Amino acid sequence: MRRIAVSLAAAGLVLSGCSGGEAVPGRPSAAPAPPSGLPSTVPSTAPSPAASPSGDGQESTGSSSSGRDEGLREAMAAVSGSGPADLYFEYGAPGHWRELGVLTARGAEEGPWASSVLYGMSDLSTAPLLAERTGIDPFAADRAITIGHQPDRSVRLDGGVDAGTVRRRLTERGAERAKIGGRDGLVLARDRAAGSVDRLRDIGVLNLLNKVVVTGSTIAMGTASGPLTAAFGGPDSLAGSPSHAAVADCLGGNLVNAVILREKESAAVALYAVGLRRPVFPEDTPVNVVCVLPRDGFAAEVKKTFTGRLTTTAKTLQGESYGKYAYAIEHDEVASGGFTALRATLRIAPGGRADLAHRMLADGNLEAAADPASPLPDIGGSFESTP
Repeated sequence: MRRIAVSLAAAGLVLSGCSGGEAVPGRPSAAPAPPSGLPSTVPSTAPSPAASPSGDGQESTGSSSSGRDEGLREAMAAVSGSGPADLYFEYGAPGHWRELGVLTARGAEEGPWASSVLYGMSDLSTAPLLAERTGIDPFAADRAITIGHQPDRSVRLDGGVDAGTVRRRLTERGAERAKIGGRDGLVLARDRAAGSVDRLRDIGVLNLLNKVVVTGSTIAMGTASGPLTAAFGGPDSLAGSPSHAAVADCLGGNLVNAVILREKESAAVALYAVGLRRPVFPEDTPVNVVCVLPRDGFAAEVKKTFTGRLTTTAKTLQGESYGKYAYAIEHDEVASGGFTALRATLRIAPGGRADLAHRMLADGNLEAAADPASPLPDIGGSFESTP
């Protein structure tokens, strides 16, 4: 599963040498000190974080009374459930981060939430001249969605789009008009080619702008026509996939970002999902949710592994205690649509990165914590700074 790190790195989620959750002088810590005497894990009888407020100043706005996150569900419903999104789906809500003052026209503001702001934007977030020279501004979007692994990847931005400016500036750079999935689009390079780098070398985007469709307040771009078309959905939306719907229900409500990954290589695990609860104030304690969907016949084995290897006293691949990063870890289960997903809720320790669970997915720690076939070697080094 190490290939996942490559995909997440392309999405701007693996920041070598940058924890993204370190306290910044002169700014409040992301997480207040945990209550004294808190147990290392909370039994499964603890109240479900999907059905009630988190207890960390985070309200249930944006989620339905059933505990489902409507923002995540709507994002899943916006893309096709077959093809790239079935393998990899990433959702972010940059509009919320702007309201919180954490995201500006310059990008993510330095501080405890910085590592959590750019989800859904892929490598668009690392191209500082993108908005100025193409009119595409991911930081102005209300919602950002990335689907698929390279070289079959696309990004969709909803809100904050000036369609006329984008069309004009891309045409000036040599884009040709063409039909893409039945929609009027712009082509800068052939499918899966890195040709757009020649026309956009000064911007720093490799191939995500090979094909572009902009309509109204939505823009989608991709490495090829197939992934781009999938970003506009279809009759088989990702929200209609029973297994993906199950892990979405497991993640629960009130999320500001989420990643759902199909595990292709494991005999025991079918899907991984991680999410960050939506903070109301910058001082809120970050709360991460991890969901694991076992394959048929492996539920008991995966549960034993997951609940035993992901505790505050258990060790990361780097030999450090998870309690260094999460002061409390709660385990429970969520049944949905004939599936039962295993859930862990992590309350991040003071100074820890707000997207700890996402980092675990990227660097193999989540696989090591959930998959019975994964060994637990001590490879040394720091969990926070591992590339």
